[in-house]
Amino acid sequence: MYNFTNDKRYKKVKIQTKLDKLLNILPVNLKSGVEFFYTKNNILFFVLNHQMYKNEFKHNSMLILSLLREIGFENIKDIKYFVTNKPKIKKFKPKMVEYPQYKRVSYGIFDNLASNRLVFEKFEQIRELIKEKI
Repeated sequence: MYNFTNDKRYKKVKIQTKLDKLLNILPVNLKSGVEFFYTKNNILFFVLNHQMYKNEFKHNSMLILSLLREIGFENIKDIKYFVTNKPKIKKFKPKMVEYPQYKRVSYGIFDNLASNRLVFEKFEQIRELIKEKI
């Protein structure tokens, strides 16, 4: 059986699974503030979704570094955190619109009192359409 975790081509996959594991073991007050995270030049960057989480990360940076050592990230030397200024991109999900079922109000029974010939003919066309739909 082929073990792809040791293959150099799948290095990013291995790193991402370790980072996902880190996110799972973070305390709830830190986990809820993370929008996403990535590594670059042996630095772990956390992108936060609100300004108040910066203080939480500031006070718990040593905890995060120790958790990184437990998982096996010896190469990460520092963590940085910042709040993104870009709005969150929401995926568009089309809503299924359910149209209400209407009871039939008209059966085409009405008096046509139009004096104009064109209006009279239009009313008769409407009457025929209603009768076709019954």
